[in-house]
Amino acid sequence: MLIEERLGVLVGEAVSTAIAKGALEIKDTPRITIERPREEAHGDWASNIALVLAKPARRPPREVAETIIANLGQPDYLAGVAIAGPGFINFRLSEDWFRSELADILAQGERFGRVAEPSGKRFQIEFVSANPVGPMHIGHGRWAAVGDSLARVLQACGHEVEREFYINDWGNQMQIFGVSVAARYRELLGHPLELPEDGYQGHYIIDIAREIVEADGEAHLSLDPKEQAAVFMERAYRQVLDHTKKTLSDMDVVFDVWFSERTLHEGDQVQKTLSALEAKGLAYRQEGALWLKTSDYGDDKDRVLVREDGRSTYFAADIAYHWDKYQRGFDGMINIWGADHHGYVARVKAAMDGLGLDVDKLEIIIGQLVSLFSGGRPIKMAKRTGEMVTLEELLTDVGKDAA
Repeated sequence: MLIEERLGVLVGEAVSTAIAKGALEIKDTPRITIERPREEAHGDWASNIALVLAKPARRPPREVAETIIANLGQPDYLAGVAIAGPGFINFRLSEDWFRSELADILAQGERFGRVAEPSGKRFQIEFVSANPVGPMHIGHGRWAAVGDSLARVLQACGHEVEREFYINDWGNQMQIFGVSVAARYRELLGHPLELPEDGYQGHYIIDIAREIVEADGEAHLSLDPKEQAAVFMERAYRQVLDHTKKTLSDMDVVFDVWFSERTLHEGDQVQKTLSALEAKGLAYRQEGALWLKTSDYGDDKDRVLVREDGRSTYFAADIAYHWDKYQRGFDGMINIWGADHHGYVARVKAAMDGLGLDVDKLEIIIGQLVSLFSGGRPIKMAKRTGEMVTLEELLTDVGKDAA
């Protein structure tokens, strides 16, 4: 217990004892305030409780202070108690107590500040979850720091904590990633650059392609462009994921679970979720698309789950993913998202509520984006353009603790 809390309890008990003895005649004990005195000579901590009680007790503040002090007892952490000014109670802590506390802290080592007994509760924290199409920038580093720190605090409180990284390894962005690497691969082997307009332009794409050239040479040039892009998507994805794990490990952030979005699609989990939503009357078909009635749960409009061409949206996969989380039996789940996901909170919770799940078990923390300036202008973090300061660069420059 913090020392100001100890003193607050001590003073409160002294007031209660004085009331019980009839030394103070008041009905209700007000909130006890313990704070640092302005001048060091006045002690380590001080309270104005005697001044607060003077009027209801119908006695002078200093007399009330004397009564409280008389009922304090002699705890080992106090070296002295004195009345100052109109009736402030000043406390000076024992040097012997300080020394014994320090010795106890040293003896506890890593156990210091931790709850001794496990709570029996399980929490999951999902954070970072950067798309595996390039290196992490320092914005991702912020969520790594926040998420891992929160996990450590919960563990210190006696809870079992599972850290999870959700890998967005499905969909159009992955295909564009593969096409971009394939274009650079062909360029490195003397062919014209045919980078798609929405392709990834960062220099790291060239580095990934160069590694493939160094390992395999021209072995993939004879492949059909689509097959080539598919092969490179897998190779590049694995390289990026390995790099992500190493960078986070260098920051002392280690995840227990790396959850692949692909498993939701390949295992029919997305389809099962959509079927459940339709069966409950929460989803409806209109103009060839499947919509979720999120407006019934506070969202500003209904949201698309399946497009007209039959492709499911990211939202559909996210619902399946969160439903999977609930089925794993956690007592609480925490997501850490960036500011650009603010509008996503209501619709995800609407889906969970509609499925009959306890939305209070899911907490979503929204944080602000990292802003960097170079030459007086802001730098926008974007994998697609390649303009970024990577987390790896930050760790190299300042070290993991400062980062």
